[in-house]
Amino acid sequence: MDRFITLTGIKAETKRQAIKIGKTMMLKKEFNSLSESEAIGAYMPIFGKIGKVANMHEHIIEGTHSASRIYDFVGDVFYGKVMFALGDKVILKLIIEEKEEKITLFDIKKMEENKKSIRLFGEA
Repeated sequence: MDRFITLTGIKAETKRQAIKIGKTMMLKKEFNSLSESEAIGAYMPIFGKIGKVANMHEHIIEGTHSASRIYDFVGDVFYGKVMFALGDKVILKLIIEEKEEKITLFDIKKMEENKKSIRLFGEA
């Protein structure tokens, strides 16, 4: 399922120079924010921080998620693709990488041990 977010607080000059449809933007949780406990900043190369993910109802474009809504399922740093630019707001599509399930040698040994114990239990 695609998830979209609204960016806010972007200055007109920065928007004109940096924001282009299709560009990828870095998003980063801001643990030191005094104003919001679930703040997420938006960053572009050269420009640095250009805005933040909207968290107040009146700033969120309908159909997009707030910072609070996505905070728990994204990493500390993640990315979004610019889809639309509307006035002083930008809509991004979140780029979320699926976590690969990796099986280690330890896991294989554990599975083999479990198989042996199941066979022993079944024979008794």
